[in-house]
Amino acid sequence: MKQRHDDLLAKHTKEISNEKKNKSIFKNFGVVDAYNHGTTGYRIKEGSNKDKVVGHITVKGKDI
Repeated sequence: MKQRHDDLLAKHTKEISNEKKNKSIFKNFGVVDAYNHGTTGYRIKEGSNKDKVVGHITVKGKDI
């Protein structure tokens, strides 16, 4: 019975630590603009690569 509780507590602790890691990653995630100022990509707003356009979005035409 004790082993079952230990497993549940270990699982719960692991879930909480994963949530904390995810929150810290998304908190430090840089801000980007999409489709701003006529770009078809993402413009980085902060950091050493500020005002660079990265990740251009392309759409393939459909064959009719």
